[in-house]
Amino acid sequence: MLGVSFTEAIKVAMKVGGLDLLCVLPKGKIETYGIPYVCAKVEKGQTVETIGLWEKLWVYFDRQWMGIVDSWNICSKNREYTEMVNFTNNALESYNKRFNSLFPKKPTLMEFVQIVEQESRFQAEQYIKLRTACRS
Repeated sequence: MLGVSFTEAIKVAMKVGGLDLLCVLPKGKIETYGIPYVCAKVEKGQTVETIGLWEKLWVYFDRQWMGIVDSWNICSKNREYTEMVNFTNNALESYNKRFNSLFPKKPTLMEFVQIVEQESRFQAEQYIKLRTACRS
């Protein structure tokens, strides 16, 4: 019997109620409750090889993100939730998608430079419009 692919498991982890739960748990409960919960959700039907990939992911997560949990977790030390206007990096991810969509699969250097120049001009115009609107 074939197990669930790592790609499919990532899709499960990225759905609402997966990794997103880690940003709302109190810091002290992320490692004891949050990560085991997400592991249980995503490791169902996994092969030994893909479980090994998850283990590597959690080592990375611990090393990279747990040290700065106060920066991305909305639950403060006294268990009160921090009110934030834009908590996630969705705007950046959205722009990254937009920027990548501007390019053909393998642009030449000239195409790359021209597209970046055009995008820079567009963003400068957007910035000026925004600044002008703010002054009104």
